[in-house]
Amino acid sequence: MGWLEMRQLKMRWSGMRVFEAAFYGLLSAAASAHAVAAGSDADAVRLNNKGVAQMGQQLTERAVESFSQALQKDPKLAQAAINDGIALMTLQKLDEAQKAFQTAIALDPASAQVWYNLGLAQHAGNELDQALKSFDQAVKLDPRDPDSHYFVGVCYAEMKEFDKAIAVFQTALKIDPLHASSEFQLARALQRTGNTLDAKEHFKRFQHLTSTKIGVPIGLAYGEQGHYSTVTPIEEPEAAGKPMIPVTLEENRLVLGGPGGSPTNETGTGGACMIDATGEGQMDLVLMQSGPQAIRVLRNQGGVFTEWDAGSAGLKAAGHAVVCAVGDYDNDGLNDLAVALDDQLLLFRNLGKGKFQNVTLEAGIKSRNRPSGVTFVDYDHDGDLDLLVTGAPLKNETTPNVLWRNNGNKTFTEWTEPTGLGGAGITASAILTDFNNDGFLEVVISVVLG
Repeated sequence: MGWLEMRQLKMRWSGMRVFEAAFYGLLSAAASAHAVAAGSDADAVRLNNKGVAQMGQQLTERAVESFSQALQKDPKLAQAAINDGIALMTLQKLDEAQKAFQTAIALDPASAQVWYNLGLAQHAGNELDQALKSFDQAVKLDPRDPDSHYFVGVCYAEMKEFDKAIAVFQTALKIDPLHASSEFQLARALQRTGNTLDAKEHFKRFQHLTSTKIGVPIGLAYGEQGHYSTVTPIEEPEAAGKPMIPVTLEENRLVLGGPGGSPTNETGTGGACMIDATGEGQMDLVLMQSGPQAIRVLRNQGGVFTEWDAGSAGLKAAGHAVVCAVGDYDNDGLNDLAVALDDQLLLFRNLGKGKFQNVTLEAGIKSRNRPSGVTFVDYDHDGDLDLLVTGAPLKNETTPNVLWRNNGNKTFTEWTEPTGLGGAGITASAILTDFNNDGFLEVVISVVLG
């Protein structure tokens, strides 16, 4: 018996934010995709959504190009203009960003998002009066958005109109009592008016919200300035349905026995993955098993699989291998292999031409749990693949999961606690997906119940 829990990895430039919920109550902070306006150019929509994906990959300049191309294809596509402004603002091109937002306002003056982001750009440029007007307009269009109220209060506070700022921050907290930044700014405004007793209480609440990670303060990086500050995809029109292609699947057993096809006692553990192990351009099959040679490789010769000497290639491991994962951890263009045994994790670097090297020790990877699953994931969007290992805790450890952060120099650092991914109990496996298409990666972890 087992159940699934969701750990939502919010990929942000400053790191990862983690939210946790049962599978039936998944959390999402991203705005939903906009519906396509009648007559929108399909190519423009695709270019806009390409730009959204590029922003998620930190390819901001390319995203600007995509949003600009979307506007060239369809000059009436307001969301592309908003996204263009957000990308330009991320690049600190404030004047160009404001022009993009003004274009969007001309197309869709009822969009709270464009007024909000125009306010951000004006505020970043120290145009307080104009920023206040823009945030006020965002509040009128979306009076339930605490972030818009918050920035109205920030503007008042910077204008030293503290009584107005206090009233606005209190409104934001009525809408969202967990809005950490409003708590902090309210405390500062109260302090400036001499109300130190109330200020102290709100500072304490701010510290509680942030230290327990119940609330996350607004930051300066892309995506950290409120939900309206992220680029938004546009729902693409559904393509006309095409007739289904008849598909028939046929079972084709690849392994009939032991090496050479001879009968053998069953030693397979069920773990398997595919990698070009031989360097011949074909996807070979890697099987996990028990014994003195726990890694078995079947060489792909045009769809026919034959035994290959994995041990001579450097893929040596003894024990009970349970699962493997494939990924280019050192970005040299060759996929490497991670193998989880029931008592350790091994990392094999692909040297090319059918040769591998066990680099576990050199990479800094040690036994931190009893593995049951391993997954390559770039959790922090720095371009290097990290390793997430599920399993059972060791006697001297308290959490079943281990995250190894790739340092970018062929070494890893254990980084479980800062990400909150440790979990509890016994975990089996992890599945990576962007379930809500917000550009941020989620991971579903299965938990074994006794």
